Amino acid sequence: MRQPPPLNALPRYPVVGGIGLLALAVSLAYWSKKVDVSPLMEDHEIREGQVWRLVTSTLPHGDPIHLAFNLLWLWVLGTLIEEVFGHVRTFLLILLLAAGSGAADYAFSHGGIGLSGVGYGLFGFLWVLSKRNARFRGAVDAQTVQLFVGWFFLCIVLTAAKVWHVANVAHGVGALLGVVLGMTVAGGALRPLYGAVTALLLAASGAAVYARPYVNLTVERAYERADLGRQAFDERRYEDAARHWRAAIAVTNGRPPESAWWFNLGLAYERQKNYAAAKYAYGRALEMDPDEKDYQDAAESVESLLKLKQTVKAIEAGRARASEKERQADTHPVDE
Repeated sequence: MRQPPPLNALPRYPVVGGIGLLALAVSLAYWSKKVDVSPLMEDHEIREGQVWRLVTSTLPHGDPIHLAFNLLWLWVLGTLIEEVFGHVRTFLLILLLAAGSGAADYAFSHGGIGLSGVGYGLFGFLWVLSKRNARFRGAVDAQTVQLFVGWFFLCIVLTAAKVWHVANVAHGVGALLGVVLGMTVAGGALRPLYGAVTALLLAASGAAVYARPYVNLTVERAYERADLGRQAFDERRYEDAARHWRAAIAVTNGRPPESAWWFNLGLAYERQKNYAAAKYAYGRALEMDPDEKDYQDAAESVESLLKLKQTVKAIEAGRARASEKERQADTHPVDE
């Protein structure tokens, strides 16, 4: 593997060095708890247009080890790229890797912080070019490959064991994007195909952000579906509201952390005049929070509506029978 330049050469690498220093400053502010860096992190505001969070979420880091590891590889791998491709192209490459890996992790997982996705992207990029471009020969050796691959799977195990939460989707998608971008830069007959795959990956990652309530693999999608239910209810789209709240409840196996989801589902059913379904939903809300007055009142109200509906139905049935008897009497008059 190529020996990285000394730190006193930082002015020669304004993109890599600047991003590293910015990550250091933001991380220190984050750890101090005196500065609110939440506007930089991935959350539901992305769907409201704050797409910069997909990139700025790479700046804060969870702890000094997390920061040191990411800054090390940003410097080792990024300086070579900036040396060969220049400042603008390096900046655009890092921007693409940050946005693509960040979007994918937020869409399908919890959404993370740190430069890990970018680091894996730079690794994938240089792994390809080290085999196809003489200027990058030796940039990534077998030991580096073993380190990145081994760390990737170790992080998955640690996350599954709940020992350490890692943005594994960002790692995987970042590496994949880096590989495809590397193939695109390397050229050859398949260059247009690789370019198209890169565009597709970036577009899919971005689109997945807006489809997060439907594609996310964590329990967080339940809360987002519940929020979509609230929006639909406010817009008087009661059928859509019920569909979203049912989906939110299904994610948590029928026992959502918030009894309000069952209550809201009952409201949506009641607006559709599906009183039987509303009664069931209110009942489930009461099971979870039996002392909630609103739930009690709603359950009693819908019970009254059901009884009224049954009474009206019985009256209508009686009238129908009477009308049928009159019709039969008119059709078959009695002889006197």
